[in-house]
Amino acid sequence: CNQKDHLHSFELPFEYKEAGEMKNALIKVRACPECAKLISYYRDAKKAKKQRKQIESEDKVKIEVKEESKKRSSRDVDDVDDADQHPAKHAKIDIKKEDVDEEEEQSEP
Repeated sequence: CNQKDHLHSFELPFEYKEAGEMKNALIKVRACPECAKLISYYRDAKKAKKQRKQIESEDKVKIEVKEESKKRSSRDVDDVDDADQHPAKHAKIDIKKEDVDEEEEQSEP
């Protein structure tokens, strides 16, 4: 490619062999927009995949929360139905100490 305008800069790992020994170096590369897309494709695809997974996991959590709230609300409805059928089961009993003392006195011979 012979384009000289609007170039993008990259720092890429470069592996080479020198005197029979493998060496690594970071090299600077300038590329046109089209070639820049090719160079950064893998990195961009990896980022996009990570973002999709994150969004999917957030959506999964939202769905779980909705299902849990539905379960809770259905349990609350069931509890209300049970209270209608068995009012004593959910009735609040208000016993005073005086009442207990009176019952004990009456039950003693």
